[in-house]
Parts: sequence; C-alpha cells; structure tokens
Amino acid sequence: MQRRAAAMAQSTGQDVALPEGYVWYETMLVLRPDLSEEERDMELAKFEAFLKKEESLEISALVRGTQHLAYPIEGYWDGVYVLYTFGAQRRVSQAVQKLLSTPVVGDKKNVLRHMTFII
Repeated sequence: MQRRAAAMAQSTGQDVALPEGYVWYETMLVLRPDLSEEERDMELAKFEAFLKKEESLEISALVRGTQHLAYPIEGYWDGVYVLYTFGAQRRVSQAVQKLLSTPVVGDKKNVLRHMTFII
C-alpha cells in the first residue's frame, strides 16, 4: 500500500498520505453514449458530490471518452468511460455500489456498468 501511495505522490507531485482508516479506490464508470454533454456532466457532478459528502479525499476524474464495447450492454455497443481515483473510508465502497446501481430517471440508467477497486 505504501508503495502505491508513493507512486501516486510521484505522479501527481502531491503528498497523498491518507488519514487512518482511509484507503485508495478506483471506480470505473461506463455511461450511456447518447447522453448529452450536459447530462454527462450532471451525472458526474452528482457522483462527485456524493464522494465529498462521504468525506472522500483527493478525488480525481479522467474522462476517457467514448469507446467501443466488447459486447452490447442494454443495446449499446459504445460507452463513455470515466475513471475516478479517490481516498475514502472502507464503508464508502458499499455506498458507491448502491448509488451507481440505482436508476436515475425512471427505468433508464445513465450508468451502464461500474466497478470499484481498492488500489
């Protein structure tokens, strides 16, 4: 763990030591490709607000853009990939799972897939 934190500190140029009880997470989101830029930004802002409410630290997002999927997900062959890296307490991973698994508007989900890992 300390090697990962040191490598991240080197790559960002920041001191990234986390408080006791916090761990590093990565969450990969695959969003619907037909979302407008405004809808995408609203979805990402909602997720970032949730992370801040959960007292997450060092939140960083990388929008990787639209990429072709290996198989269709809910009829889509493309998805918008977004990678989040953040430090949070261990309990936050379950809350992230619950949030991202819940449809946003009716039965149409904006998030096609998501995965969260401890790094």
